[in-house]
Amino acid sequence: MDVKPLRTAQEYERAVARIEELFDAQAGSLAFDELEVLGALVDAYETRHFPQGVR
Repeated sequence: MDVKPLRTAQEYERAVARIEELFDAQAGSLAFDELEVLGALVDAYETRHFPQGVR
């Protein structure tokens, strides 16, 4: 897992696609850890780039 801030729309879209792949990951697994980290990164990106109420 390559962890870094999402700075572009393309990085954001890739992260969202990966979240969809990992959605059913087992709690406690590495995939679940990746899911949680990507979720936090996507949330931070959306907070910066989309007005409140649009998400």
